[in-house]
Amino acid sequence: MDKNTIFAKLFRLTPFSYDIPSFIELMAKSGYSVTKSQINCWQRREGTEKSRPVPDFVFEVIFSYLFERKVKGLEIIPRFEEKNE
Repeated sequence: MDKNTIFAKLFRLTPFSYDIPSFIELMAKSGYSVTKSQINCWQRREGTEKSRPVPDFVFEVIFSYLFERKVKGLEIIPRFEEKNE
């Protein structure tokens, strides 16, 4: 599995997949400047026309965020209400 696929799957497990501006803000607080376009390119499979390699610092920030939430006893991955069918 390539880094872009790993990023895409990991990103979709976080609340940031529904709130990209908050992810951009998290990256900025960590000292990195990223754009929505970069985030979209990182989610594309390596080797495709619009893909760009995911920098290592992106994973460092995501894992730090997840670890910090775990230490604080917060949900790491948000739960969604199950639909009653």
